[in-house]
Amino acid sequence: MTIYLIGIDQMILPLTKKLVDEGGFPNLKKVLQESASNQVIPAFPGWTPTNWATIATGADTGTHGVFSWQIEMPKGEKLTSFHSFVVNAETIWEAAEKNGLKSAMIHYPASMPSRIEQGYVIDGDGVPGYGENRFEVAPSMCYTNLDLPNAEKIEISKAENWKNIKLSEDALETEMKITSKFKGEDKILHILILNSEGKGFNKIKICKDKDLETMISEIDLGAWSDWVFEDFIIEKKNVTGTFRFKLMELSTEAKEFRLYRSQIMPTTGFSEPDSIGKELVDKIGPYQEHVSEYSSILGWTDYETVLEEADYQAQWFADAALYLSEEKKIDIFYSHWHFLDDLNHHHLGHVDPSWSNFKAEERDEHWQIIRKTYEIIDRYIGKIIERMTERDYLIIISDHGNLPVSRQIWLEKFLQDKGFLVRKDNTLPLFTNDDNWSENIDWQKTKVYLRDGVTNDFSIYINAEGATKERIANDLIHELRIWVDEKTNKTPIAIALKKSDAAILGCWGEDIGDVVIVLEPEYQITSLGEQNDEENKWINSVTGVITASHGQQILTHQTDISSHLAMFTIMGPKIKRGYMRDPNLGGYIKMVDIVPTLCHILGIDPPSQSQGAISYDLMIGHEMTRNRTTEEAEKREIDERVIKQRDMHDYDVLQNENYMEILRKMRSDPDKDKNMYNKEEK
Repeated sequence: MTIYLIGIDQMILPLTKKLVDEGGFPNLKKVLQESASNQVIPAFPGWTPTNWATIATGADTGTHGVFSWQIEMPKGEKLTSFHSFVVNAETIWEAAEKNGLKSAMIHYPASMPSRIEQGYVIDGDGVPGYGENRFEVAPSMCYTNLDLPNAEKIEISKAENWKNIKLSEDALETEMKITSKFKGEDKILHILILNSEGKGFNKIKICKDKDLETMISEIDLGAWSDWVFEDFIIEKKNVTGTFRFKLMELSTEAKEFRLYRSQIMPTTGFSEPDSIGKELVDKIGPYQEHVSEYSSILGWTDYETVLEEADYQAQWFADAALYLSEEKKIDIFYSHWHFLDDLNHHHLGHVDPSWSNFKAEERDEHWQIIRKTYEIIDRYIGKIIERMTERDYLIIISDHGNLPVSRQIWLEKFLQDKGFLVRKDNTLPLFTNDDNWSENIDWQKTKVYLRDGVTNDFSIYINAEGATKERIANDLIHELRIWVDEKTNKTPIAIALKKSDAAILGCWGEDIGDVVIVLEPEYQITSLGEQNDEENKWINSVTGVITASHGQQILTHQTDISSHLAMFTIMGPKIKRGYMRDPNLGGYIKMVDIVPTLCHILGIDPPSQSQGAISYDLMIGHEMTRNRTTEEAEKREIDERVIKQRDMHDYDVLQNENYMEILRKMRSDPDKDKNMYNKEEK
C-alpha cells in the first residue's frame, strides 16, 4: 500500500467543482466521484509555510512554530520557514519510520535537512519565490536586445571568426553570460543568429566557443531546445547543471531578439540521499524546481511557455512518485506543487464577481488561463491514478484557499499615527523591510512594534511589561476594533485578541505577538510606502497584478467560486465515495486532522506533537451524525427504556430479528410491557 499525498498549493474546492462541471477534466471528475471531498479549515495564518508544516505534523501553529515566513532560532539566527530546523514537531514520515515504513518527499516545504534515516527527500525546500531555491545554480533568465525588466541586455553584431561553419554574409552573433548564485566562474556562451531559408533570421545555434563543434543547442523560432548538461565551477567544485532554451522572439532583421533560459538545477546535491536525485534525473529527466508567471509578467516569455514549464514539473513529480513507489517500495509520498498559488493571486479576482474590480467582459480570458492550469493538474493526477493499485490511497490537498482582495492596510502608519509606534527619523521608509527599521524605532517612547523583515505580520508586539503592558494591549485592541475604512464603511479588523486568547486560533508560544489580528476577507496587510495614488492613507485600494490574497483573513469565508478553506480529497479502499461532511452538522475537518487520519489508515501512532482527531466519518462504516428521526434512533430510544425496566440478562432475549416489532408494541402500549415481554420470551 502506498499513500500518495499530492499537495497542490491553493487548490480551491468550489472552483474545482465548477471546472469539472464544465467538462474536460476526466481525472479530477473521477476523484470527486470516488473520493470523500471536503473543505478544511487551515491552520492560522492561512499561508504556505504554516500549513504545509501542519499537514506534515498534525500540530497547531503554536506547537510546530512555523507561524511566519522567517523564524528566529534560539541563538538569534534567522532561518527561512522552508528549512526543517524551524519545524518544532515530529513529522508523519518520522513517525512512519519508527514503524518500519518508508517515505519520500518532493519539493515539500521544510523537509530538508532530512530527519529520517531511511526514505528519500528530493528538493525539500519548496520556497515559492523566484531565485530563492537554495539548490539552484542560477534562476531563469531572458537574454534580449529589448528593454525588459530584470533581463540581461545583449548586443548583436555581424558574425566573425567562427570555425567549422561557412557563414552567410548576413549572419549575426551575440553572447550570453551565465552567472551562478554562488561564488564561482561566469560562463560565456556564444550565439550564432542565422537566416537559414533566405527569408529572414529564423534560427540560432548556441556554442561554448565560436566553433560549431562546441554547439550545445540549435533552436528554431518558438521552439524549445533539448536539455543541456553543462559543467559549472562553483566554490572551486565542478557542478553539472541542467537547463534548456526557448527562442521567444527573433524578427526577420534581428531587431527584436528574446531568448529564454530556464532555471539551472544541479544533477546532484538537491536530495537526501544524494544518489536518489541523480538516479531520478537519469531515469526521468532533469529536475526543474521553479515555476511561476514571473517570466510572463516581465515579458520574457508568454503564458504558454509558463504552462509548458509547469506541465513539465507536474509530470516529473508524477513520474518520480511512481518510480519511488514501484522501484523503492515507499509507503508514503508527499509532494508540493506551488504553481496554482502563483496563478490564483493574479487571476482569481477576474473570474469571481465578488471582486470589486470584476469586469464581466474580462472573465473568459482569465477563466481559460485557470482552465489550462487545471488541465495540467488533471494530467498529473491521471498519471498517478492509472498506476495505483487497489490497496493504494490518493490524497489531493491544498494548504489554504484564496479570495479576492480590494483593500490593503498600511499597519505601520496606522500604529504610528495613533501614537503606538514612535520612530527617531520619520523621513526614513515606514516599512518593516527597511534595513534601518529596528534601529530607527525610538524604544523609549514606542508602545508597540512590528518585527523587522515581515511585511504582512498578523502579530503586534508590546514594548512593556506588567500592568503597563496590559493597559497598552487593551488600548490597542480598542483602536483596532473601532477602526473603520472610510471608503467602504467596513471594519477591516475582524478579530483582535491578546495572545492569551489567541489559543482559539491555534496560536501560542514565545514567537507569537502580544496582540493577534484577523482581517475581514477583502483586506490584506501590506506596506504601501509612498508609491500609492492615495498616499498617506491607512487603507488604500489594491493595485497591480494581485487580485486575491490569503493569510491573515477569516479562514472560513467563501464565495461561489473562491474560498479561504483548503481542499482535501481522499480516495482509497476504506473511503466513502462522493462523501462530503455537512459542516452545519459536524463542523469542518481541520488541517490538524489530516495527519491523524492518515496514520489511522497506516495503522501507526501519529507524530508525538500531533493535536488533531481522526476523521472517521470519511471511512466506510462510520457516520458523522445520527439523524434523530431514523429507525436507528427510534430503536436506541426504546432500547434505553427497556434497559431501565428490565435486568440486563433479560434484555438479551430481545436481540432477535423481531425485536423492532416487539419494541414498537411496547412503546405504543406500555401497560402491556410485562405480559408481551414474557410472551415473546416463551
